[in-house]
Amino acid sequence: FGANKLPNESEDSIIAQKFSSFFNEKVHSIYSNIDIKNQEMSLSQPVFAQCGSDVRSLSCFKEISIEELMDLALNLPDKSCPLDAMPINLFKESLPELIHVLHYIVNESLRTGQFPTAF
Repeated sequence: FGANKLPNESEDSIIAQKFSSFFNEKVHSIYSNIDIKNQEMSLSQPVFAQCGSDVRSLSCFKEISIEELMDLALNLPDKSCPLDAMPINLFKESLPELIHVLHYIVNESLRTGQFPTAF
């Protein structure tokens, strides 16, 4: 596919297969990178201390459940921008396949305080 390119195929089944292969490769790549990061991380890394009463400091976060994340994602506004990597309706339709990876990324970001540089 490539950036902002559509396949040149005329048959829907060929386009669907290419689309499926493209996203399967992306998901496989994400899983591979998560596995590599898990191996690189030491189990002795400090984890946030127990939450105290000062929640304004943002020093402690509660993990989000899969159900909470699914609810948040499904309630996103149904509008997209040409700069979006994926249209929101496709994102919502793909949630059953993406939710576990997204859940891991969000909770790992909250736990470690590290966020992807793209954000």
